[in-house]
Amino acid sequence: MPKDKIQPSAALAAIELLERLNADFPQLASKQSRQCVVDWKRLMTKTAPPPPQPQTAIRPTERESDTRRVATAATPLDREIPVSQGTADERAELAEFALTALQSSPVEDVMSALTRRTGSDWDYLSLIELTGKEAYMQSLRKEAGELLANAISPRQIADLWGELGRPAIGGLSWGEHNVRGLLGNTSY
Repeated sequence: MPKDKIQPSAALAAIELLERLNADFPQLASKQSRQCVVDWKRLMTKTAPPPPQPQTAIRPTERESDTRRVATAATPLDREIPVSQGTADERAELAEFALTALQSSPVEDVMSALTRRTGSDWDYLSLIELTGKEAYMQSLRKEAGELLANAISPRQIADLWGELGRPAIGGLSWGEHNVRGLLGNTSY
């Protein structure tokens, strides 16, 4: 990846953190930091669709070749959701593509790429079914490591992932304990 290209998930996490800091410490917030948040939001609404909002229930969606259900933040990973997405060869090709993409891209970017490639919407559980839970967890471990390296705490990571609606590991929602468990280290 080119040096001048910022990962969307890292940029979003940074701007959300700046917005929270501005709100929590208004006496320390500068005019520039407040304006940065406003400018970023304005830029994002012009260039990208709004971020997905977590849903409160699982709803079935019906499509010609798609029997998936929409995942929610309250859906544990262990729940199996049937997906019929093309032939076995097509699914194997998609799985290989998704596994490769998960090694270098955030989960949401991989789902977007799969949506463009197949013409069908992809949710978290469908991606996990396609690639396997371990590949999903490895992608989250990598992202969590990058966020920790940028001084984002496990609690903040849990909040961010909860807001994104990502399925939690071993529970219904993300918490600091889940993030630490994912990383295999509780000393953060």
